[in-house]
Amino acid sequence: TRPGDVLFVQPDRTLSAVPASAVPPISMLPTSYNVDSFAYMPELAAHRRPDEPESWAWLLDERWHGRCALSLDPAASAVELAMAVEAAGLMRVGDPGDLTVEEIDEMFGHLMARKRSGHFSRFWTSAEDSIRLLSTSGCVVSSLWSPAYYGMRKLGFDLTYAAPAEGYRGWHSGMCLSAAAQGARLEMAYRYLNWWLDGVPGAIMARQGYYMSVPEPLRDTLTGEEWDYWYGGLPAAADLPDMEGRVVVRKGECREGGGYHQRLAKVRVWSTIMPEHNYLVRRWHEFQQA
Repeated sequence: TRPGDVLFVQPDRTLSAVPASAVPPISMLPTSYNVDSFAYMPELAAHRRPDEPESWAWLLDERWHGRCALSLDPAASAVELAMAVEAAGLMRVGDPGDLTVEEIDEMFGHLMARKRSGHFSRFWTSAEDSIRLLSTSGCVVSSLWSPAYYGMRKLGFDLTYAAPAEGYRGWHSGMCLSAAAQGARLEMAYRYLNWWLDGVPGAIMARQGYYMSVPEPLRDTLTGEEWDYWYGGLPAAADLPDMEGRVVVRKGECREGGGYHQRLAKVRVWSTIMPEHNYLVRRWHEFQQA
């Protein structure tokens, strides 16, 4: 769900967006987050109609039949496919992050026929797996995580990361302390949490396309050119490397969707374990076996 909605712990141990006291306990330390979409190959870009906006509907487009790949994670893919069926005009969706049983059934009703016909060619399980798949399978469009996109770029693939007209799927990570931690172990845990926010991990994450919940220290651990591209949305003033030193951003390129604030403002839905997740997973397994 939206990270801020579950940040503060209440006296009855529920979670809320509202602080329960002057110094409220928090459920987690927010760390890395990002906005995800899909990537497409030059072949798709060449056949894109003039003035055609990038859209989640492309995951269902018959023009790319048999050449579309998805993540095997139902929590992420279901949200993306809900935006896809709505963008394609196949159904109305109230909240892609909180699908009802009826919406789940209707959505998979549209997806099953496409799966049986071979529309979805591959499913990937990790960033590394998606890189192997996209570099060898002939797919032209796939949902994709940021590290995989830049991993493809450093291999020389000239693919495009979309800024869908319908908005991004956002996700957020955090770190939690065990209530049983005491003494020296608790102090070590706090030092570890503080290290995550000191700018060094944030620079590592930024070079994969991720954001940090406290970005200011990154001004000391990223170069000015890196900060301007990854957070500022400005054209790269020089070729930018990943953590291995290989170029993933070429001079003059801009990050898709704009700067930090512009991209986050375009989040349509945050990844979540929705109330009907168990039912969703059962339908997802049926979809996989179709």
